[in-house]
Amino acid sequence: MPSATRPSMMVYLDTEFSDLAAEPKLLSLAMVRASRNDKEFYAEVTDSQRLRAASDFALEAVLSQFGRVAGAACSYAELGARLWVYLYDLTTTLGPGERIEVAFESDRDWLLATRAVQDADLAGWISLRGRLTPVNVYNIDGFAAGERAARAYFVTQRGAPLSRHHALCDARALRIAYAAAGDAVRSG
Repeated sequence: MPSATRPSMMVYLDTEFSDLAAEPKLLSLAMVRASRNDKEFYAEVTDSQRLRAASDFALEAVLSQFGRVAGAACSYAELGARLWVYLYDLTTTLGPGERIEVAFESDRDWLLATRAVQDADLAGWISLRGRLTPVNVYNIDGFAAGERAARAYFVTQRGAPLSRHHALCDARALRIAYAAAGDAVRSG
């Protein structure tokens, strides 16, 4: 049966977190839209207990890239509130019945993002959440081509201010990967 709602916008989500433990702590989060000219979202958490929970890998690959995006530093609670505002602003551009598809590579990204907004305890999250459709890109056809495109993008970012394992760089790579996967399916 066809859905009464339809996607009208894509956003690409990436998170960085403390470690791969059962309860990882969110360290940073980025969302980018399909158009490279659209407003991006990026925030990095400065709460000391979250930073202390970072694994050696997160210290080296993630936290070493913190401070490179102006205005990104905030508390975990503020990250959740900022994310809610970003998503709410996107939904104001939707027509009746339209939805936002949120693409990510790991269900953990979606869980950490939604938990951050829930933990901010803002009114209206339930109705806002109802306008979002999570999409794990590993479940789409053609994603092998997408992975190749993302790897090529990361090569171009070596030595750039933002590189792999920076949530904003990784979200941009996911946008490229998703487009390449779609191209592979259309040409295949």
